[in-house]
Amino acid sequence: MVPLTSQVPLFPLNLALTKYNWNFTSVPSKTIAQGLKNRQYKIVAGKALGGTTVLNYNLFVRGNKRDYDNWAKHGATGWDWDNVFPYFLKMEDNRDYRYVRNGYHGVGGNLVVNTVPFHAPITEGYLKAAEEIGYNVGDFNAEPQTVFQPPQGTINRGARWGALQAYIFPVRGRRNLWILTSAFVHRILIHNKRAYGVEFEHNGELYEAYAKQEVIVSAGVFNSPKLLMLSGIGPKRTLEKFDIPIVADLPVGRNFQEQPSTVGMTFGVKTFTYSAERVTVPYYNEFLVNGTGPLTSLGAVEAIGFVNSKYNDEPDWPDIEVLWLTLSGASDKGAVLRHVYNVNEEVWKTIFEPFTSIDTISCLPYPTRPKSRGFVSIRSSDPHDDPIIDLKFFSHPNDLKIQVEVLETST
Repeated sequence: MVPLTSQVPLFPLNLALTKYNWNFTSVPSKTIAQGLKNRQYKIVAGKALGGTTVLNYNLFVRGNKRDYDNWAKHGATGWDWDNVFPYFLKMEDNRDYRYVRNGYHGVGGNLVVNTVPFHAPITEGYLKAAEEIGYNVGDFNAEPQTVFQPPQGTINRGARWGALQAYIFPVRGRRNLWILTSAFVHRILIHNKRAYGVEFEHNGELYEAYAKQEVIVSAGVFNSPKLLMLSGIGPKRTLEKFDIPIVADLPVGRNFQEQPSTVGMTFGVKTFTYSAERVTVPYYNEFLVNGTGPLTSLGAVEAIGFVNSKYNDEPDWPDIEVLWLTLSGASDKGAVLRHVYNVNEEVWKTIFEPFTSIDTISCLPYPTRPKSRGFVSIRSSDPHDDPIIDLKFFSHPNDLKIQVEVLETST
């Protein structure tokens, strides 16, 4: 079980440097990431019951309906918006009627969604600035999506509400449920292309567990393709390289997509921010007693906007997502964020350290539909070896064009 401090939404990355993160790193980049140590990205992926929901930002952000329709159009049968939307409604328990009444949110589901009870005063400034450049304040989980909004989050009484609280705690007393922690799966057991169990390690011993009906692989973005390849499902060339018997020659891990951004857009302000010295005992008391106060902030993300670049000809299929944070990499004086970002000494000394004594905010822009494609692969046939993760950010020139434009317009 993760420590109780993980329940505080303001500090999502405090577990990122602990045993509760898989602590993967990307391969060194040859083209970008010059400001990072060894030109590598740190990967945040939860290693606990509840997966990455134990250390994510709790932001409740769905994709655009056209994303789902586009997936279905390209072969993901059943993933069109009309098919997935009822499941979004079914899983959600939105506690804010102002959002529920628009018809795009559900109530009574397992996933509690709430409006954050605290916002820094500058939040109004973010929203007014958005309106001044022509964007409305609305609900980006409804229509239109091209709006700005103080985000809702998966929190309950101000505390983190992840997969553990939503789906495991309610059923942990069932007789047909057995949860084994600290178990490490080596491979899926397959016969005649049918999965019938898993081989796993527990306390240094190997065991096999058999399924009566099906095996569900839910090991995350990086460990799922790794596990499939170790089990003989993956690119033929990779499997042959490590003498893994081929069950199915499939492009597993070969269409990896991630949204690149930058942590360098930092601005000094003269207002309240979530700097380290402001997190005091009264804040904790307010959080523990009332479920309110600054500690309920979703990692200091105070406003999110979806906007269009000049390269986008679909008005309500925005190609840029912008996050405004009322802190920066300098806010904790290098205690956590510096290391999670993996910035090198030069970047820390020039971009962040000079501003550790003042209040700062930051802007994180992302392309919503990056065209660059990376990959996830295996390093060897040893299940204990970390996967190879090559993000290949900006390998497609279109992504860099969009990023440059949003950086220019955000400043």
